[in-house]
Amino acid sequence: MPENTSETPKPKPKNPKAAYHWKLLKSVLTKKQISRDETHSVRRIQSFGLISKEKTKEDASYEWISYTLPHTTLCLRQRKEESVSFDDVQAALKCGVDNTGAFMWLAEETLTHYFFKHPELYSGKRILEIGSGVGLLGFSLHTLMAEPQVKTASQPNNNDDSSSTNELSSTQQTATQPTSSTSSCAPAYTLPPQAVCISDGNPSVVDNLQWNATALENCTATCKQVLWHKAETYNNVGAVDLICGADCLFFEQFHDSLIEMFDYFLAQKEDVQILLLQPKRGKSMQNFIDKWKTKHSEQTTLVVVEDFDPQVTAKHQSMLTNPDYDANLHQPLLMRINRPRKAGGE
Repeated sequence: MPENTSETPKPKPKNPKAAYHWKLLKSVLTKKQISRDETHSVRRIQSFGLISKEKTKEDASYEWISYTLPHTTLCLRQRKEESVSFDDVQAALKCGVDNTGAFMWLAEETLTHYFFKHPELYSGKRILEIGSGVGLLGFSLHTLMAEPQVKTASQPNNNDDSSSTNELSSTQQTATQPTSSTSSCAPAYTLPPQAVCISDGNPSVVDNLQWNATALENCTATCKQVLWHKAETYNNVGAVDLICGADCLFFEQFHDSLIEMFDYFLAQKEDVQILLLQPKRGKSMQNFIDKWKTKHSEQTTLVVVEDFDPQVTAKHQSMLTNPDYDANLHQPLLMRINRPRKAGGE
């Protein structure tokens, strides 16, 4: 009998995102909680401790966390990890966007910390936060919008030679006259953000963002569902000066859509900047960079900075001995994208 030389058909590759969604569905139907190690994005390390926080309230599905910012406190409602519902899974399957944004991530905390150390990022800017999740950054920026000017770090007073320590102000104030000449540092003031749009693709996450916006007093930030693969969800956002996001590059199937959305906003204004805080997550980040550079060549600049903040670097170094810490999954890197100004356009 002749030997069968036909090759055994290879199984079709699994869709990891679909597999995860079905795992979520199974967990809801069987009332079995999914362990953190079974999810796509490992949350064993959830914080660098850069922003103090405290749980103030909880119910069966949500917990309320109070964050201590340099100038105020901010209390936000967020989902409990074990409270994923059938409706959540249905919403994720319908829109094609995972529900990982329902929880706080290390990169979101770190990006918020970075913004408060660099007020030039938000001063007078129209800001679009993508993949906002809990919305810590966007709602933190909202708290700055109540005043015509925001007191930030002290700056040297050229009219005084005495010494003093530069500190972040613990209160938010309207600009006043410089301090007495007995101090070497005059208070520095910056404009608050001009507008803040907090967005996510998952409708359940957006519902919670809108709940928090309603709960916050006089919230001027807008909350919106933005699907990167559907231009109609972002082409009415209006002009923006800065797009920012934390840990938005993990799902590589969204890279093309994300690039198309970035291109749309870069075409609206010459000086639009994109700021992403992102761990490497295997090859995901590098694959995005390669795809971006292949498409854009010399049209834009893309820079990734590892040691972008001394405190973050110190926290990273101190965590290297923690067996739960994986730099590939947890160390945030700062990515900046912008379009160089045309010659003579200065």
